[in-house]
Amino acid sequence: EKLNTADLLNYIDGLKYCYSLSMRYKSVSLKNTINSNVNEVNRKNFDKCLKAKILTPWNDTYYFDKTKADSLQQYIWEHSTN
Repeated sequence: EKLNTADLLNYIDGLKYCYSLSMRYKSVSLKNTINSNVNEVNRKNFDKCLKAKILTPWNDTYYFDKTKADSLQQYIWEHSTN
C-alpha cells in the first residue's frame, strides 16, 4: 500500500518500510514485495530508484541503500517548493 504513490518522497518511505519488514521477517522477500507493487502509478519512481542505485538487483532480491535513499529524500525536500 505504501508503494502505490506517484510521489517520490512517499515512495522511498514505502521502500524503507518494505525493507524493514523484509529484515524483520526473513520470509518476506523485498524483491517480491516491490515487484508485486510496481504499476502505472509508481513505475517512474521505481525506475528512478534503480537509476539512483537506491535499489540494486542482488542475489535474487534487491540491495536497498538506505544512505542513498535518505540523501535523495533530503535533496528533494530541500529543493521542493512550499
